[in-house]
Amino acid sequence: MSKRFADEAILTQKGETDSYEMSTAFAIWTLYQDFKARYQFIFRTPNIDFPRGFVDALREQVRAMMNLTTSPGLAEFYKARAPWIKPQFIDDFFGHYRFDPDEIVIGEQDGYPTITTEIIPFWRAIHWPYRLMPLVNELKNQMLDIQPDKDWENEVKMKWHVWRKHYVPVAEFGLRRRAYGWMHKRVLEIAREIGGLKQKGGVLLGTSDIQLAYELDLTPMGTQDHAWIQFHAALYGYREANIRSMEAWLKVFPDNPGYVLTDTYTNQAFLKDFYYEFASRFTGPRPDSGDEYANTDLFVRHYRNLGIDPRTKGIIYSNGLGLWKPVQLTEYAENRTQPTFGIGTFLTNDPEYFSQTSGYKSPDYVMKLVEVIFPDGRVKKSCKLTDNPEKATGDPEEIVKAKAELGIG
Repeated sequence: MSKRFADEAILTQKGETDSYEMSTAFAIWTLYQDFKARYQFIFRTPNIDFPRGFVDALREQVRAMMNLTTSPGLAEFYKARAPWIKPQFIDDFFGHYRFDPDEIVIGEQDGYPTITTEIIPFWRAIHWPYRLMPLVNELKNQMLDIQPDKDWENEVKMKWHVWRKHYVPVAEFGLRRRAYGWMHKRVLEIAREIGGLKQKGGVLLGTSDIQLAYELDLTPMGTQDHAWIQFHAALYGYREANIRSMEAWLKVFPDNPGYVLTDTYTNQAFLKDFYYEFASRFTGPRPDSGDEYANTDLFVRHYRNLGIDPRTKGIIYSNGLGLWKPVQLTEYAENRTQPTFGIGTFLTNDPEYFSQTSGYKSPDYVMKLVEVIFPDGRVKKSCKLTDNPEKATGDPEEIVKAKAELGIG
């Protein structure tokens, strides 16, 4: 595999993004075109070594995104695989949309790059995180000449052998923190070969990466973006965020709402608003934080209390699961609900792939909504809590405010 150097464009295709970003962008475009937003890149991994000249190289990479193209046939593929999104939106985005590098502000502080969006239309702002996150990591790895071990694929093969043996259904969610794009593609090729497609008796359900779904003829998968719930908290307050975001989502996707994110302001707070009218229509929950066993019990019990058979509903587990926890959870959830496992960094950027690189760490960073700007110019800060305190993001005072409004100690 030939290495791509930092002076070449790393991202070349508009399709290099997560499918749930497109669903959420379409919902924003449908209902909230007059609102603006600001996003901020947040590094949660301490002691990251960025090479000299990284900020300038990143600016050049972002500038090159003006020239992103669309693979012939991708728009038609995605329209067929994501029929809940209006064809016009898909055609417009893959045909006419252009990324404007002036929408991104890149600086440097204490050896780390600082990355924010300008205050821009929300439906445009949401397109940036899913490109910038993989871009930052791949650029850093290229500039430091970090390469995987020669036998790194054996680790990938082992994972898929285990999951297939134990019938663990996996959706690949590894775009945002992948080590390299070419490694990501190879992970999915191995997944097809060894894990097998779910519809053919295997365990691979699909991938969130639209471009790779197209290239490998996989199902593009996704749920919602946390920004959707955060945005509704800015509009209606933290206590109303979950119910208002579900109501709005069902307006846009009445026939196929899919899975619902439940942990933006903790799973317990979410369940207070997860009434029958919502629980019966969404495919199931995606609790992206907290204890998976406790969450299983929580949602199974909630469905039963509503008179819904939890065996007809799914749960997507996606919180840093590793190799064996999906196996254990599959057994735990058996005959109780339908488990699915969204597995990302563990597949596309496992430190075990880089055992010959001293001190290599998987990245832990996010790019989150931090401000919502109303049509009349008012500005509201935004935060995310979750059931893992270390995953909370946003202004500290805003986090305190959110907890107080929700009655969280």
